[in-house]
Amino acid sequence: MKKFPLAVYPTTYKCVLLLLYSFLFFSLWLFAFAHPGFFHKWLEWGCLTFFVCGALTGCGYMALRFLHKPLVWIYPDRVESFMPIKNRYETIAFSEVGEFAVMRTRYLVYILARCRGHREKVLNANSALVSHIDAVCDALNHALALYRKVSASTKDTAEL
Repeated sequence: MKKFPLAVYPTTYKCVLLLLYSFLFFSLWLFAFAHPGFFHKWLEWGCLTFFVCGALTGCGYMALRFLHKPLVWIYPDRVESFMPIKNRYETIAFSEVGEFAVMRTRYLVYILARCRGHREKVLNANSALVSHIDAVCDALNHALALYRKVSASTKDTAEL
C-alpha cells in the first residue's frame, strides 16, 4: 500500500459523461421548445431542469478534478470526505469507525462508515464519480486495520 495520505479523485470520464448527458437534455429542450404544445411544455421544463442540474454538477466535479482537490483523503488516523454543498471536508476519526462497507443501491454504489453507537456516515465517493469503489473501500479497511494495530501496540507499551 502507498504511503499516507491517500487521495481519491473524481473520474474525469464520468464527469465528461455527465456533461454529455446534460447536453443531450439540452438538445431535447431545443426540440420541445421548437414544437409548442402541452406535453412539450412539460418536456421542456423537465429537460431544462435536468440540463441545469447536470451541467452544474458535472462542471463542479470537473473543477475539483482540475484543481486537484480530492473527494476523499485517507490519513493514518482519520478519513476526510469532501462535502461540495458545504465546500469543506468532513472528518471521520478511525477511533469512531467500526468498519467501512460498500452500500449498493439500485443505481449507485456508496462507501459507508459504520460508526459506534449505530451511526452510519456516507462518504462522498460513489460509483457515479469514482471508479473502483471496492478497491477504495479495501484501502479504507486496510488503513483502519493499521490504525487499530498501531493503537493496540501503543496501549500495550503505555501499560508497561
